[in-house]
Amino acid sequence: MTSGTIGRIGRREVASTGIIWVERLWTATWPTSGVLAVFLGVALLDVLPMLPAWLHIIVLLGFAAAFAYSLRVQVQRLKAPSRFDGRRRLEQVNDLPHRPLTVLREDQVSGTDDPGARALWQRHQARIAAQLAELRLGWPRSRLPLKDQRAFRLATALLLVIGVFAGAGDAGARLLRAIGPEFGGTVPNAPLSAELQITPPEYTGVAPVFFDGTTIPGAAIGVPSGSRLLVQVHNSEDQPALTSVAGDTVLQQFSEQTWRAEADLEVEERTTSAIAVSVGDAQVLQLPIILVPDTAPLVTFATPPASTQRAALRVQYTVADDYGVDQVQADITRPDGLAQDMSRAIVLNLPLSGRAPIDDAGTSFHDLTAHPWAGLPVEIQLRATDNAGQTGQSDAVSIVLPERHFEHPIARAIIEERRDLAVHPEQREQIADNLRSIAGAHAHYGNDVVVNLALNIASSRLAHDRSDASLDDVLSILWDTALRIEDGGLSLAERELRELQRRLQDALANDASDEELNELLDELQAALDRFFQAAQENLRRQLENGQLQQQQIDPNAQMIAREDLQRMIEQMRELSRLGARDAAQQMLSQLQEMLENLQNGTMAMQQQGPSEGQQLMQDLQDVIRGQQELMDQTFRQSQQGNQPQDGGAGDAADQEQLRRELGEVMRRLGDMAGDIPGQLGRAEQAMRESTESLSQGQPGQALGPQQEALDQLQQGAQAAFRALAQQQQGPGQFGQQPGQFGNVNPDSDPLGRPLSGQNGLDAGRVQIPDEADLQRARQILDELRRRSGQSDRPLIERDYIDRLLRRF
Repeated sequence: MTSGTIGRIGRREVASTGIIWVERLWTATWPTSGVLAVFLGVALLDVLPMLPAWLHIIVLLGFAAAFAYSLRVQVQRLKAPSRFDGRRRLEQVNDLPHRPLTVLREDQVSGTDDPGARALWQRHQARIAAQLAELRLGWPRSRLPLKDQRAFRLATALLLVIGVFAGAGDAGARLLRAIGPEFGGTVPNAPLSAELQITPPEYTGVAPVFFDGTTIPGAAIGVPSGSRLLVQVHNSEDQPALTSVAGDTVLQQFSEQTWRAEADLEVEERTTSAIAVSVGDAQVLQLPIILVPDTAPLVTFATPPASTQRAALRVQYTVADDYGVDQVQADITRPDGLAQDMSRAIVLNLPLSGRAPIDDAGTSFHDLTAHPWAGLPVEIQLRATDNAGQTGQSDAVSIVLPERHFEHPIARAIIEERRDLAVHPEQREQIADNLRSIAGAHAHYGNDVVVNLALNIASSRLAHDRSDASLDDVLSILWDTALRIEDGGLSLAERELRELQRRLQDALANDASDEELNELLDELQAALDRFFQAAQENLRRQLENGQLQQQQIDPNAQMIAREDLQRMIEQMRELSRLGARDAAQQMLSQLQEMLENLQNGTMAMQQQGPSEGQQLMQDLQDVIRGQQELMDQTFRQSQQGNQPQDGGAGDAADQEQLRRELGEVMRRLGDMAGDIPGQLGRAEQAMRESTESLSQGQPGQALGPQQEALDQLQQGAQAAFRALAQQQQGPGQFGQQPGQFGNVNPDSDPLGRPLSGQNGLDAGRVQIPDEADLQRARQILDELRRRSGQSDRPLIERDYIDRLLRRF
């Protein structure tokens, strides 16, 4: 056996002896380490300073005694390991039977003079040394589980971890307070401090004001009347006093050397005051404030109430309040001195653009032609209520309530009987007889079974049921019957359309869900289709019966196509999905106004098809849409860094095709209007530059020219429409076809809406986004949804993104 082998095994034995030292010291630290961990945990939790000084000292002495005793016991029990202990540990760790390491250290006892015996002994030791060539030291193993069978060590470790987290900010100061008890019960020379908090009423939406005197306010702070004041003073042995507009009062003791008081700050007019807190003769806090009373809302008519082309009452109003309007209503009553039936008084709920707007303006349409007061003089007064319950009223306006004029003789006769029934219900028997007589004239209302049945039901109920509820039902039956005779299903479709518009307006104002809004928009689209179909049928019937001559239809009347209304509904859907509820509500108001101002029959004339001017504008919109889609595709390629397989030839060909389509539109526009807007020429040049970049496989370089082309196209489309609209004033193809654009003003679009915004809509108080804004909003929304699904992002960022997406 070589000396190298013996040396290697010896070093292993020394290392094993060292590991035994580690194991015995590790085990010997318990329970001394446990006592130290408990002390540190309690100290970092800042528990000891809360105790009385005498108890604090006793606890410290207890920790010191426990630490010293456990340390003494463990030192006495600690025994240094020997080389033999290290050798035995190696044999146990490596599972060596028959103690081979001891055999290597033994000498031959007998046969030392026999060369054969010595050789055999040496061979035996060499074989054992070869088996011990690779000895494992093994990891240190603690005997703590046997010594601490109840696992108190885990509880002490948990207490220490909690203390470390709790005292991470001022661990040093907490340890000093733990080993240095304070005599006298309180911190000596603790400074006197005061703080106040003003909490405005919740409905104001104003943030609370917190002031502790550490900063000097530059000016008086505005505070809503009705705010709640909370004042606290700390480290004061004397009772503090509070001075405010609520009066002088003293603070009540809340805890040891802490005083507290609350007060309501209410005034009826704007008041400049101050909140002062004093202790004895010393003032410790002063805050100048301006108390602002909550005034009643101000509501006025933006324009006088008037009747629309379809006999609906149009109410346009403005309203303002300092903290938000909760409700706006219109009260309709009969003028003073005239008989009134208050059970028939009319209260109209007017829509708001959002929840509790501070200032708002709106337009509302109401079909009151079925009311018994239709055609009679009435007074309308607006009434607004704020979130505090205060009410403001406008001046009363006198008008004649719009009424429906019936042309059919039977319909007129029914309405006259209905009016007599509403004014003189005591004549119900005579009216019932008259209705039966009308029902007998079958030929005069086209032998309509529904009309006959309705008239007989109405007369029977008048004869046998004298309740007020029955009277209201009969009035409703007579109205619907007259409408059916007059214009078939048009009025019923119109009523359904108005009801859906009202429900959609309420849903937008009350922040309804996207599912509910989509359902209402689908119903509105279906109701519009039924309305147009009924209008066309009614126009055809009037022309056949000679009630309306073709030349009676004004060729310059404003016309509307279904496609235009469908486009508006889809844009409302997109605006609501992107969260622009105010803009969607503004567009709904414009749709209502357009429909209410239609004359009978005009919407049916749109079946002749689009004019050449309309077709040209549609083709230009197709070019704009194609350019937008190509730019989106180019942007994605530049972001992903992917080169098209064809080297960009396909995108370049698409760009060249769009440029050629624009050139054709420009040629036709020049033929029609005589002048081509310069914006379209600049868009064509930008398209050329984009084609060159795309053909070279550089989508990033093409983005700039594409954006320039899109901007110029949008501006050029507006300029082209103005040029075509001006041609309508004289002879020309664009303005001479009746039933297309009608009498178009150069400052309005084909639907008669002012062109004050980029998208051709008069946004008024709300800016309706154009197509570029909507596209950008969609991109942002998609990006937020993508990031919200990335689990590797910080939790605080994902929570913020989720809050942004919650509305959508």
